[in-house]
Amino acid sequence: MPTSAVGSEPRQGSRGIAGLTLLEMLVALTIVAVAGAGLAWALRDGDEDRLDQQALRLQAQLEVARSLARATATPLRLRVLPNGYTFEGAPQADTELVGPHRWLDARMLVRLTPDPLVLGPEPMGAPLRLELALGTARRALVSDGWAPIAIE
Repeated sequence: MPTSAVGSEPRQGSRGIAGLTLLEMLVALTIVAVAGAGLAWALRDGDEDRLDQQALRLQAQLEVARSLARATATPLRLRVLPNGYTFEGAPQADTELVGPHRWLDARMLVRLTPDPLVLGPEPMGAPLRLELALGTARRALVSDGWAPIAIE
């Protein structure tokens, strides 16, 4: 097999096999991954977003109501309404908690156990389970009465 001297012309008949370098392949894979992530984010279910938002909002309000019931030694009741929910028995000074609250979506399906839920002044409350459903998405707010309310 003949070898060429340094600086000489390469042989005309032999050309290397053309292909992709590792760097080119990594760039292509990165572009595909970014496009896939963007597509997955764009196609996220709006019902799940609204349900997550509603669950977080309700979780925060329930924890505030629990704390308020303990601080004022006044039991508060959460009552589910057809188009929302309300806290009953709260001092009128707390305007954010008092009054009816609407669901973020009118199609929200709710099941509360027990109904109405009584949040009392004692540290150990009744266990609760509040199930929210919107379309095919489902969330549940649960507590054993002692632990903070968690979203499942």
